Amino acid sequence: MRFLKSFPPKPPYRVSLRAQLTALVSVVAIISLVILAITTGVYFTSNFKNLRADRLYIVAQLKSSQIDQNLNYLYYQCYYVASRDTVQTTLANYVAGNKTRDNWVDTQSVLEKFLSSSDLFSAVRIYDASFNNVFNATNNGTGDLIPESTLEKLMPLSRDDPLPSSLETTGIMTDPAKNGSSYLMSMSLPIFANPSIILTESRVYGYITVVMSADGLLSVFNDTTALPKSNVAIVSAKYSNATTLDSYSFVFPPYGAPDSILNTTFKVTNGTFLSDSLRNGKGGSLKSTYFFYHSKVAVGYSPCTSNLGNWVAVVTQVESVFLSASTKLTRIIAGVVV
Repeated sequence: MRFLKSFPPKPPYRVSLRAQLTALVSVVAIISLVILAITTGVYFTSNFKNLRADRLYIVAQLKSSQIDQNLNYLYYQCYYVASRDTVQTTLANYVAGNKTRDNWVDTQSVLEKFLSSSDLFSAVRIYDASFNNVFNATNNGTGDLIPESTLEKLMPLSRDDPLPSSLETTGIMTDPAKNGSSYLMSMSLPIFANPSIILTESRVYGYITVVMSADGLLSVFNDTTALPKSNVAIVSAKYSNATTLDSYSFVFPPYGAPDSILNTTFKVTNGTFLSDSLRNGKGGSLKSTYFFYHSKVAVGYSPCTSNLGNWVAVVTQVESVFLSASTKLTRIIAGVVV
């Protein structure tokens, strides 16, 4: 007890009113700044992510527009040949019973001039309405050098596979096939004719398949201007029995993938962005999802408008790259508060 009495308890420290008010104001100010920083940080980073995602969508739209321009150019070249009076009359005469070689002389001249006008087109094959091959023409510079295995992929009308109904109206196209160091593709269009002076409407007398270079599309695919640290993919819808869309494949090998991936199909899962785009023709963007690569990516996607096929342009960016700018913004805001 005597020891405790030698150290009596000290009275409470006295703090002046000014110091108390200063501490209170400082605590309130710090809490207000923290709340403001969190609110503005979440708001601005969220909007910044949305802007970056929209940018990916815009880039995908531009990419699909470039693809459409290239496909439309090729289509109208093929349409020009399919709508030539010489080709239509020759095929109509063939169907009517004139199966002589002389019947094809003028058509052969037209097709040879078309093929020799550039190295873009390699071969032409004409079918009757029953899909019987009735005439062939090649560009001696390129058409004769196509391996039979590659040519088989480019001639869908020569196979027993089901064909889409669009063949009877606008036409169809194949996905590009590797041919050495380049790529080839084909377009098949109906040949309409009306040799009668009584009937007013034309009907389908046959079909024409044109084999062409896909290197122009490949250049569009490889063009990464304004796409820093981003990857481009073009996917093509695959159908069962020509009507049920249940899978997709790549038009060109995406970054880091071997050429053999073009022979692989992937299932289209319901509820994914690819399902929405391939089945409903919708475009958009996602800030975080999985697509081909094992890591998460941000994607922008836009369907192509060509009536010959169902393609979608996809622009991807690794999630860490996509979030890098917003992460820097968050750190700046946090640093200002501190």
